[in-house]
Amino acid sequence: MKISKRARKALQGSIKKWEKIVYFNGEDDGVSNCPLCELYYDDECEDCPVVIFGGGGSDCENTPYYTWTDHHRKVHNTTFPHHVKCDECEKLALDELNFLKRVARETGEECHE
Repeated sequence: MKISKRARKALQGSIKKWEKIVYFNGEDDGVSNCPLCELYYDDECEDCPVVIFGGGGSDCENTPYYTWTDHHRKVHNTTFPHHVKCDECEKLALDELNFLKRVARETGEECHE
């Protein structure tokens, strides 16, 4: 899959966001603090490398992110922003981080203008 330099930069920004969540008690505020959403959300996530890599669907429903937000809603009864609150949260946040890193690896050699 080819992605633009702009998409690559946004993907790296999303990875940094999740590194903060996993390792430094950062927060997930959904589309409000996602560099990829800044590029793609207004276009219904069309061409977002995360959605494409996750197999399509709306938003991030086929990615670990969906499980993370579902966990917060069902277990912690919280809305945004989300933080790591339990061992399961930590595992789910790490799953999302690793997923984003996998997307970066898979798209790393094929960056275009």
